[in-house]
Amino acid sequence: MQQRRIGIGRGTMRVLYAGQGPCAMVLWPGLGGTAEAFLRLLGQAEAKDCLLVALDPPGHGLTDPLPLQGGQDAALVWRAVLEAFDIRRAVLAGHSYGAVAALSAVAADHGLRSATAGLLLYDGGYLHQEGTPEERHSACRRQIAEYTFRTWDAFLERAQAEAPIWDSAAQAAARAMMMEREGRVCLRVDARSCADALDLIAAHGPEKLAPVDVPRAMLLRAGRPEEMEGQRRAGVAALMRKLPSLDVRVLGQASHELLDEAPEAVADNTWSFLAGIAWQ
Repeated sequence: MQQRRIGIGRGTMRVLYAGQGPCAMVLWPGLGGTAEAFLRLLGQAEAKDCLLVALDPPGHGLTDPLPLQGGQDAALVWRAVLEAFDIRRAVLAGHSYGAVAALSAVAADHGLRSATAGLLLYDGGYLHQEGTPEERHSACRRQIAEYTFRTWDAFLERAQAEAPIWDSAAQAAARAMMMEREGRVCLRVDARSCADALDLIAAHGPEKLAPVDVPRAMLLRAGRPEEMEGQRRAGVAALMRKLPSLDVRVLGQASHELLDEAPEAVADNTWSFLAGIAWQ
């Protein structure tokens, strides 16, 4: 696995990548997350003869804050990766906010849509974002201010207690989300970028999304908590009206954090999806 920085606009974006071959997938993590969210998949890329590139989103991790006001801005992020790695066709994959970044980008950008071999949505893109812009922005500032720790040990103790699986990948992903600032350990995310992400989700819910025509698409969705099932089913039905190629798989024992709670099921479905695409 390797790391590099890619120029985009007036800034740079940091990515992790592994593997090679005609099969290619670009991965965008959820809000607050970094490329390390996909370490388990990246670790399997070489054996699967597939190039996987995972990115730190704008204002997250080690990527500079960049404008993200809509689908065209999201498309620039995806296209920067494709151009940097000379990828002609790829699956665009994202968890939560990353799924919306994929959907909004291919809906807005015909060129990117032509280069998209498929969409892989990890529990994202099918639920509504509630609240006003002011409420969303306030929530971002509050979360960033409050999620702080006196020491790395205190943070890691909390992260381990909350993690369904605590292994080297989980620890690396947890650490990558945080940084030291003014003697505290805090989230490594820009408040403006956090607000942009929530605004993007709100503007591209399943009812508002423009129709998306891609060859293949799959949603791996959570099954817990059970009380959200009605909301999930309504959202999936709305998304399928905009994305006719969508195949939905339910990971019944996993919640929204399915990358961490059901890594084997996520990997099995991911590689099966990629194997079903005609890359040549």
